[in-house]
Amino acid sequence: MVSEQEAAPSANLPSYYARALNTIAHAIATHENTWHLLQETCQSTGQVLKADRVVIYDLSFHKDKLDGLHEWLNPDKNSIEQSIGNYPLALFREGAEALWQKRGHLSSHANAVHPALLKDSSAQILHEQMHIQSLLWFPFAFRKDGFYLLVLNQVFARRDWQQKEIDFLNSVSTLVTIALNKIRLMAEREALLASVQDHNRELSRLNEAMTHHFQEPVRRLATYSQQLQLSPLLREDQASKLAVDFIHTQAFRLSELVRAAQGYLAVDQEDYNLKAICNSEEAFKKALTDTDIEQQASIEVRSALPWVIMDNSALEKLFSLLLHNACHYQHPSRPLQVEIAVSLTENTATFYLADNGSGIPAQYRESVFELFTRLVSNKQPGSGMGLALARKLLSKYQGRIYIEDGLEGGSCLVFSLPLATQKPETAWPLNSNNNALR
Repeated sequence: MVSEQEAAPSANLPSYYARALNTIAHAIATHENTWHLLQETCQSTGQVLKADRVVIYDLSFHKDKLDGLHEWLNPDKNSIEQSIGNYPLALFREGAEALWQKRGHLSSHANAVHPALLKDSSAQILHEQMHIQSLLWFPFAFRKDGFYLLVLNQVFARRDWQQKEIDFLNSVSTLVTIALNKIRLMAEREALLASVQDHNRELSRLNEAMTHHFQEPVRRLATYSQQLQLSPLLREDQASKLAVDFIHTQAFRLSELVRAAQGYLAVDQEDYNLKAICNSEEAFKKALTDTDIEQQASIEVRSALPWVIMDNSALEKLFSLLLHNACHYQHPSRPLQVEIAVSLTENTATFYLADNGSGIPAQYRESVFELFTRLVSNKQPGSGMGLALARKLLSKYQGRIYIEDGLEGGSCLVFSLPLATQKPETAWPLNSNNNALR
């Protein structure tokens, strides 16, 4: 979008032209309604030039059409009829070709018809049937398949256009080009918003379907397989017992996968405050409690945890996901150890959550963020959705996440968030004690 200052008229134009151009520029800067944008352009142009009719057309050689976009009629000339419409280009092709080749304006009068309008008989339509005494066609915004056309008509008397009026129309055409670009961008924005809304509705329906239609069969499968496990007949049929145990195990795994998929889809449905600030120290404390990880791991906080821009519930969920990940991939031969540290720049907080677990080979450190990606067998807990969900949560706040080497061959999950420049007056002071959260 161009500001009113950027769209300022040439200093060489008379003051009344300059005021008209400023009025058009103001409309472009402040209006988002297509009709108002074009109406202000046509009206201001018509009034300052004392025209009888002003029309804006979209001329396309590819579509072989001349589409009317807007028309202004001089209210002081009540007998002037509307002329705007969509016309076959064949009616005015010779004039259109002349404009295309000349890249300049064309004027014609009832008593001095432009030669191009005589070639295709459009002069008869314009000067005889429509009774136009003088017309000016001013092309602008040329593109591969055509251009836009600003048309001025004088119905009651001949008019010879002066150079200062042509200069004024050149400035007007620049502003109209800006207005049309704004209209196009607004239409694209509306289409994008509608697409996003449709997408969100589909996600919502899918989430509901997974809750009711997917989970119910899984629950029944788990329930009946559990009943079969209790049957005394299976004690003598080890093959059948093995099959029923497998069905039962897979039913619970399928249920876990469905819940994980629901959680992933729900991120787009959650009403997270994208401008909220959060005390990451308190969010980390809450995640430690929710995961109960302190019962099986040593937790060390190596630096003060800052205030960041993220919804509190989203950051708590993020920490919980990463702590669960550390628990799921604990190294079998050593106690789990987790360390967290933060480095700060002017606008960003970068968190380092390191563990001494099994680690992730370098070649898989990007693929593990994809949906349902696991580097262990299905016998171990987990859905393969945790890191994908973590990345999705961070993306809502322009954050990023990746993996580096951790402790003793383990992993270090590195993620960044915007740093909060201010915090609430009631905020607790950050605790710089390394062992504050142990």
